[in-house]
Amino acid sequence: MLPSTGETVTKKYDFILSLGIRRGESWLDRHDIKENDASDAIVVPMKTQVGGIAKHKEPMRQIRLPSKTKNNAVDVSATPPKCFALKPLRMAKPAGDDAPPASPLDHRSYKELAFYEALDIVRDPSLDDAASAPERATEPPTPSRKGPRITRPCDDQHTRLVLLLETTAPHLSTAESPPDRLASSNSASRDIVEEIHLLRALSVLTSKYYGVFAFRADVPPSLFLVIENATAGFSVPCVMDLKVGTNTYAPDATVEKKRNEIAKYPLQSTMGFRIVGMQIHATGGEASGDQERGIQTFDKKYGTSLVTMAQVENAMRMFFLLKMSHRTTEDEIIKMQKKLHVFLSKLSEIIQWFERNHIFKFYSSSLLIAHEGDMTISSDDVVVKLIDFAHVRRLAGKDIGYMKGLSNLNQMIKRILSN
Repeated sequence: MLPSTGETVTKKYDFILSLGIRRGESWLDRHDIKENDASDAIVVPMKTQVGGIAKHKEPMRQIRLPSKTKNNAVDVSATPPKCFALKPLRMAKPAGDDAPPASPLDHRSYKELAFYEALDIVRDPSLDDAASAPERATEPPTPSRKGPRITRPCDDQHTRLVLLLETTAPHLSTAESPPDRLASSNSASRDIVEEIHLLRALSVLTSKYYGVFAFRADVPPSLFLVIENATAGFSVPCVMDLKVGTNTYAPDATVEKKRNEIAKYPLQSTMGFRIVGMQIHATGGEASGDQERGIQTFDKKYGTSLVTMAQVENAMRMFFLLKMSHRTTEDEIIKMQKKLHVFLSKLSEIIQWFERNHIFKFYSSSLLIAHEGDMTISSDDVVVKLIDFAHVRRLAGKDIGYMKGLSNLNQMIKRILSN
């Protein structure tokens, strides 16, 4: 069993960060982009961010990777560049007045990074055989002095996965422990085969992860998770962030944190979700945004102002552009009905996963929903992705709180369709 000391935890955290950075560098190499070339010209604000916006939080950005010609020059005549979302990793607070933090990132960022790494690793089919092999030590290698590089990987993908899972989602026995204490890998190995299958199925319900990107134009450099941009395929994206679950605090949250979360939105405990924010393509309404493009943004204050399920349902109608007076033609209503059917189909896949899942609990996690707001474009697609994994836990039993939110959302959309 590994000793649960601060030094060991820091070592694990450093190794996990090295995995992400290595993966991010490989991703840049595949697009012929050198890290030093990723300047302000291609890293821009994320205009479609609707959740996680606060004064104390760094906003999301997006990175545009332009197409290049054979001589490695930017092809200005090419189609719009590929865009990826950059989610900021929270930096750790200093340990004291002058002492630097033991690790560069906040423990929540390490947990979310570890979860994304685990989602990527389970795509490896060889894990099914490796999971049945005898347990191996999970001591990570010491990072190179030159930087967080992988100089010697763990014994295999299986032991690496166990390490990642114990970091991101400790079992109930350690759920109440301080953030700097981790359990041994033994408890994770018992059900590792089932966890692999669950995570593999979950990976298609989340935005694809490409690694960690260090934006060196910031001083000091900012670190970001590089993930698939769920809104990249839409001309005028309508976007909604739904915080799902009957409570939004983890079991190890302080009493004050629990009290504050409950006070934010009392309806959360009965409805099972709340609108954190949304962006729509419309005119008029209680919103702020880019009026020239007809884009309006509704922030978290708007979401918490919806104190009845009927008000939330009206907001959902508005998100799917069914309350706009200028969108009343039969063709437009038929388009939106098709989108609602697509949404229900994708929501059903998520519900089926949670019905199968009896290992993972998701606290303060969200559904990201996006669809095309330009009604002149023929598109029935609706993107539905699970996001935000800093507070995942491995606790026995079904995630009843999350399932209740999904069920109520499913019933609400069906009511909208019936009307």
